[in-house]
Amino acid sequence: MATKKISELTALTVPDGAEELVVNDGGTSKKVRLDAITEFGLSDIDTSISDTAVDVFVYDTSKDSDGGAWRKRTQGTSWYNETLNTSTRGATKKFPAVAVIVATANTVTIYDADDPSMPMWMVFNVNQGILYYTYGVSSVSMLNGILAITRPTSYGVGLTNFVSDDSQNIRNHFGTYTYKGSISDRNASKGQAWDTTNPLVAGAANDCAITVLPNAPIDPATNLPIPTIAVATDGGVSVIKDDGSVKNLSGSAYYYVDFTSANEILAKNSGDSLEVISVDTTDTTANYYTGLRYYNGNPATGYRPLLHGNGGKIVSSGDNSFAYSGINVGLQRYMENTSDPRKGSAALVTADYNTGWMNGDIKLAALSDTDDTDVVGSELVTNGDGSTITGWTAYNSVISSVGGKLRVNDSASAGSWSSAVQELTGMVSGKLYTLSMDVDIVSGTSAHFGLNGDATTAPDRQIDSSLGSGTYTSTFTADEHNYIYVGTGGTGTVDLSNISVRLAERDRSVNGNGLQIHGTIDKDPVATGADLVAYSGFSSSNYLEQPYNSDLDFGTGDFCFMGWVKGNSQMVLQRGDMRLEFQSSKPRMLLRDSSSNTLTYISATEFDTATWRCLTIVKSGTTGSMFIDGVLSGSVTNASIGSFTEADAVTTVGNRNSHTEPFNGSLALWRISATAPTAEQIKKIYEDEKVLFQENAKATLYGSHDAVKALAHDDDTNLLHVGTSSGRSVFKGLRRVSNTTDAVGTAISASNDLVVEE
Repeated sequence: MATKKISELTALTVPDGAEELVVNDGGTSKKVRLDAITEFGLSDIDTSISDTAVDVFVYDTSKDSDGGAWRKRTQGTSWYNETLNTSTRGATKKFPAVAVIVATANTVTIYDADDPSMPMWMVFNVNQGILYYTYGVSSVSMLNGILAITRPTSYGVGLTNFVSDDSQNIRNHFGTYTYKGSISDRNASKGQAWDTTNPLVAGAANDCAITVLPNAPIDPATNLPIPTIAVATDGGVSVIKDDGSVKNLSGSAYYYVDFTSANEILAKNSGDSLEVISVDTTDTTANYYTGLRYYNGNPATGYRPLLHGNGGKIVSSGDNSFAYSGINVGLQRYMENTSDPRKGSAALVTADYNTGWMNGDIKLAALSDTDDTDVVGSELVTNGDGSTITGWTAYNSVISSVGGKLRVNDSASAGSWSSAVQELTGMVSGKLYTLSMDVDIVSGTSAHFGLNGDATTAPDRQIDSSLGSGTYTSTFTADEHNYIYVGTGGTGTVDLSNISVRLAERDRSVNGNGLQIHGTIDKDPVATGADLVAYSGFSSSNYLEQPYNSDLDFGTGDFCFMGWVKGNSQMVLQRGDMRLEFQSSKPRMLLRDSSSNTLTYISATEFDTATWRCLTIVKSGTTGSMFIDGVLSGSVTNASIGSFTEADAVTTVGNRNSHTEPFNGSLALWRISATAPTAEQIKKIYEDEKVLFQENAKATLYGSHDAVKALAHDDDTNLLHVGTSSGRSVFKGLRRVSNTTDAVGTAISASNDLVVEE
């Protein structure tokens, strides 16, 4: 486990000719030679501890209710007066001003971070004394002198109070156990007193978090406010309140909890749901279906913004925001809209891309890559219009061309996968492709689409089935299966036309509906040395296009188009009667009202061709508004603004639908949502994203790994620390400001630039 004290030096001005700096280290001024300073920290105060940790915690006593003054009035405690310099006790009596607490499978050790060498200060042995019957440790936390240790079997959470010099365990089914010894007896067998009051909802505890609520009662034994403690257990969430009672919310297994800056509880279960719980909730269950401040990964529930992936860790990261790490899907940032949680925003950051903020019911999030390789897209299907069957073979079917469409007939009643088959040459394994086709059900119930490695057996990769009549689009990642199967989902006959498979630009939203690439699209960094790339080179034959997507039929509902442009002429994007374009170097949005009249809202701001600008177009109710760089620039209100449901409408990016008005510049981070963000959200999104368009701006997780192992937010610096097998990435907002290259295993904790990682 590596323990590092980090000092961010990016804003530091060093006098000319200076050879050393004076650094404040734990209250002590220390001279550090400039040639000892590395990119990531002060190398001479970095320390490694040879432990394999299950959890780590940086305890800064200055954040206690009395600023850590309790440390100066503990001379009468047993631990202050115990024998020093033993295997379980360090060389100093006083509790450290800053401590690093490390939990392993067999011990909980407090290290003295006041000393740059980080010596051991105290050791608790598992299965002895205070931690008797522990059978392992799952997490540690500390506040106001109270050390909380959770146990992953049936022994709940142990609370050891260094001010009053005592300890108690709260356990499922049993109630409260109080250790009969003092802290100096922590590894001895002194026995425990037991009563049946205040059990946890379950004994197996996985995580805990501690806070002090406003107006918390004072503990007469310590003269400190009594903390409130949230515990994630295998049976739900328990809240140990400052009045001594325990509020139990039964539910599934919960693995992580944290307190927000508003003293609400973030609770993450083992699946794909997360909720925000009030300390004073009247609920009796932990269940994301019971309110609006609940999020999960199932688009059908409407609980947006959506989580990506099951499992994962959760940490509060400032006012109304939190970070989450789904298994193998990268870092997720969330910005809550507490007045209307369905209109919050999410951002997904991996080693390869950064989506920017996706608002509410996101429908498309594209142009977010960091790979600057130009892309070339061409049609891979031969005779996809159905005018002839040349290039197609039959599998368990009879195929023909009828009325200019490819007819697939299950005349032999062969059942499922009666198909027309074609090998797609040029499809590259690992690349993203989009198939689109028009389906007419002649008889029977449905159509299907699948992939296989040859044309003689049923597909072993079903992409979709039960397709009714209409226009259908599916995006998939190619593998070694280069044969496409299209046909009936059972007995019956289907007519297929406009069958197309093209290389696609990824849609990073949960929907995964990519944009087909037509011609050659140039991809270059948005600024010198920046991670994020710009998409350009648009022409009559070079553009991005999404076939009809019913998700973009907004009806009379709200919607938002948002993205970054560098240019000032022709069409940015179009979907049917919605167009975003430039006129006389000024951006304008055109909509159709219910009488098919054009409603236009236009900016008075002229754009140049060399500056990145953020455009946000919002339709909310009967008002359409345009924001430039987070500021309202123009709007129009008309009660006759109509319904935006257009059958067969395609979405073209970088050109007009007719491909006659190519945009003259570059585009990046374009998103479409069925939610109208507030003016405050739009401003916040602009401020967070503009730094990604600066020189040398890093936008991704460092390295090549997307599996986030650990998260920590430093409230003092407002930096988010994200650990992967490639190292620790440090984010300020959406931008990575530094990183290490040492793999992170299980845990990170950070406070006031002191960072501890396993």
